Amino acid sequence: MNFTDNFLYHIYPKKMQGNILFPLNRLKLTQPQLFEEYLDSYRDRKHVLNRKIPILDCLWNDVIHTTNIHPRCFFKALSKAGRNPIPEIMWLKIPLQLALANPCVVYSCRTTIENRNEIPEDEVSLFEMSKFKAGVVDQRTLQYYQERIQRNEKLLLFQGIAHFLILGEIDISRCETVNWTEE
Repeated sequence: MNFTDNFLYHIYPKKMQGNILFPLNRLKLTQPQLFEEYLDSYRDRKHVLNRKIPILDCLWNDVIHTTNIHPRCFFKALSKAGRNPIPEIMWLKIPLQLALANPCVVYSCRTTIENRNEIPEDEVSLFEMSKFKAGVVDQRTLQYYQERIQRNEKLLLFQGIAHFLILGEIDISRCETVNWTEE
């Protein structure tokens, strides 16, 4: 599958209000009821909320989490691993120039230890446009999906996947939405 475009992707928040995509911690101030609702997704992983992001010197939920992998790749990987993904999930297709209006780092997520409190400094680097390319769901992540599905355990969609972490907010009025069942 060839998705050679210059976009980052973010799952479209189900209860998005307005045109500004905020990091979770920012929602605490702007939309507290939504903050509490989205915070629930960390119920079993509260330790993640205190992770410091090297270089940006902020917390895990002070950034917007994006990926360079086209959503269709996730849909296909989950299907191949034995899960029937919900077909209605929509994603934001964020042009790089919008995403990079704010500081951005790449967290390689090479190690897949879910319960660690720290992000290794050697797994975080400043985003470099010259090195950008579309990503793929690799065999290691596919195997993680398969193991979790076989054991009937919750899986983390982005476990082992590079995270493009953006410090700030994004005006999504110029972003397209993509259904992850579409090419």
